[in-house]
Amino acid sequence: MKNKNSFFIWIIIALVASSAYAIKNPAAVYCQALGYSYETKTNDNGDEVGICDFPGNTGNTDCDSWNYMNGKCGTDYSYCAKMGYRQKKAAGAECGSEDLLAECLLCILPNGTTAEVTSLMNLNLQEGKCGDGACVLGETYENCPQDCPATPTTIEEVSTIPTEETTTRPPESTTVPETTTTTESPMTTVPQNLCGNGKCDATENADSCSKDCAKPTGLSDYLPYIVIIAVLLSILYVSKKKLDEKKIAKEKEEFEKWKQEKGGTTI
Repeated sequence: MKNKNSFFIWIIIALVASSAYAIKNPAAVYCQALGYSYETKTNDNGDEVGICDFPGNTGNTDCDSWNYMNGKCGTDYSYCAKMGYRQKKAAGAECGSEDLLAECLLCILPNGTTAEVTSLMNLNLQEGKCGDGACVLGETYENCPQDCPATPTTIEEVSTIPTEETTTRPPESTTVPETTTTTESPMTTVPQNLCGNGKCDATENADSCSKDCAKPTGLSDYLPYIVIIAVLLSILYVSKKKLDEKKIAKEKEEFEKWKQEKGGTTI
């Protein structure tokens, strides 16, 4: 079943949006923007759910497209993982929503800040038509040059952008020779997804790649053993206390008996 909380959020967005446009299914847009196919399946309860066909998820109604978008499953194939970012599930205000039950996936950027995944991808959820001035999902330079500039629109195409060469010329009044520098565009390459190589790399953690990175051991992992030891120590303490009390009582009884015997022999 679709994530109801996220569904209600997108319904509200649809109601306040311009009447000239409709709102697409965010989970479907997210799935297709990552290069995967989106299809509708019927689960065991008879409900129709959207499925994102990322590797290993073909026809899997347990991981529907909404749960996938919100980081509840398929995190090894999320946008954050593809870009080499760490990621975490969030809710409420962290998702930019006043609804405390709203859920989303946050990418943790290299500078430590976080961004909601669909906002970071700058997904356009508006239904549009060629010539309306907005380049929306499904429109490209090839099929709608009026709306879409001749720039890459998918993650795969980003890696083909050549490095930008700039020529710096000194002022005419100097004799410094002309120099050429090469700078890399921030969108030239997409970090490789190293998840699954058997090594916990610097960009991976237990949440973003459970295959390679083990979850850190915390105090809670040792809590059962601490409880058992505490119970055993309590039993030993109580047992020793009872033995000491019996010993003292016996010594006191013998002492009283000795006093009586000694008093009985006094002349």
